[in-house]
Amino acid sequence: MADRGVAIVHAVPGRIRLKISRLKRDPKYAVAIRDRLLSLPGIRRVEANPLTASVVVSYNESATTFPALLPNLSEALQAFAFPDLDRREVEAMLTAPSNGSHPSPTPLANRIYSVLGTVDEGVDWVTGGSADLRVLLPLSLFGLGIGRLLSSSSVQFPTWFDLIWFSFGTFVALNAGRLAQAEHPP
Repeated sequence: MADRGVAIVHAVPGRIRLKISRLKRDPKYAVAIRDRLLSLPGIRRVEANPLTASVVVSYNESATTFPALLPNLSEALQAFAFPDLDRREVEAMLTAPSNGSHPSPTPLANRIYSVLGTVDEGVDWVTGGSADLRVLLPLSLFGLGIGRLLSSSSVQFPTWFDLIWFSFGTFVALNAGRLAQAEHPP
């Protein structure tokens, strides 16, 4: 990625992860870009992380598609983040394949994402918005690790530790944007 560029590093229906080099270690810019992208139609959630220079954009996949969202996303990024570039240049950066991930996932990836999205929406509905899979998955792994530790007659290192460490790592990885926002409130 160019030093001043933007690229999609991962995309599945309803979710896009961007790398924006200018975002690196700039919490105020992260909040500003989050707010700007949230103003676009169809955008449900935006998490901007200045530590990793990444932005996760969640959009309503039943209301829009990535190709339909691309012009608005390109225009918003061009106007806000890259005023010295033409909108088409920003759009070209966004549509260039990166790290084997592209806005056109395979049918199997689409199906898996759809199933997980449906489960996540169900969890969100059942818990009244207080939990989602990003919290419940690491919490379950943590619980399995503690359960195995307490139920075994001898400590089976590293099995129980691996589960606990994996739950922590998964929680941090899945909630990095939220953690950065908590450390640097607007």
